[in-house]
Amino acid sequence: MNLFFSDEKMIEFENLLDFNAEIVYLEEVYSQKKSVQLLTTILTLSWYYAIEGNVNQNPANYDQLFFLSKWREYIAIGIKDYFGSFEFCLLAGYTLSLHGFYLLGHMDAVGQALISKSKTLATKEEERLLSSFFENRKGFKEKEKLLQLKEKLFSGEVLINRYFNEIIY
Repeated sequence: MNLFFSDEKMIEFENLLDFNAEIVYLEEVYSQKKSVQLLTTILTLSWYYAIEGNVNQNPANYDQLFFLSKWREYIAIGIKDYFGSFEFCLLAGYTLSLHGFYLLGHMDAVGQALISKSKTLATKEEERLLSSFFENRKGFKEKEKLLQLKEKLFSGEVLINRYFNEIIY
């Protein structure tokens, strides 16, 4: 169960540093086959490219406002359609709790509420992931199980999987 959608076309866009085209492509895929995995991929990549991503490598068509608007749009869709999803609540909550102030209003508070909601939806395995995300990572005693969970949730060659593999230890 990978948290993010991934395919060869995405890797191609990332190699070309055409992040805008990657988001447009993902929106096309999402319009044909709606799923929480596609939604969280669009939401999280839009956040990453707007805020966290290494977008200073002369990307073909970089537009921060485009990414911010897509991040906001897919958060709104997720709240409407996927509020009962652990994956949506975790990833939207994570991005908003870090950088919700970019979207105006009290979106960081919305992020905290979504993280709290994700905790109520989490399985035991997902609770381990939550603790590594938001709590004392040094206290995680079952490192091997966390590594297995990371491999399961963040496999694939797309950029966002690499990002989460680097921040979770």
